[in-house]
Amino acid sequence: MLFNPRSIVGKVDNVMMKMNDKGIDIAAICETWLKDNNSPTTATIKSHGYSILHDYRKNQVGGGIALIYKASISLVPIPCPVRASTFEYIVATLKSVTGTKIMFLVVYRPGNMSTSFNSELDCLISELLMKCDCLVLAGD
Repeated sequence: MLFNPRSIVGKVDNVMMKMNDKGIDIAAICETWLKDNNSPTTATIKSHGYSILHDYRKNQVGGGIALIYKASISLVPIPCPVRASTFEYIVATLKSVTGTKIMFLVVYRPGNMSTSFNSELDCLISELLMKCDCLVLAGD
């Protein structure tokens, strides 16, 4: 599931209810508007049996991306291998029961389209494809 709530802060219960009702194990979230790692919002996510990996904008309002996933899943964050100026992103991997390395990439492109967006995204995807068996890309 990909969701852009334009601030998950006041909508976290609805997002978690939808994830539980639909049996969603992993969700990509754009525009979280979270301000720190530990907040009432992240606590609510955890109280529903999920974990969260997220990157928030420090000293800015808006933006931010996250992966919300069932706490029973072992999702490992990957350090960002490419510096991007035209979008925000977060990357994490998991190994399937068959040993397949699955990588999740969540991208959020704020504002107007920049001419360097395509080349930056291409560079990132090329780098990540060398490190996984399957790449799941979600974003807006």
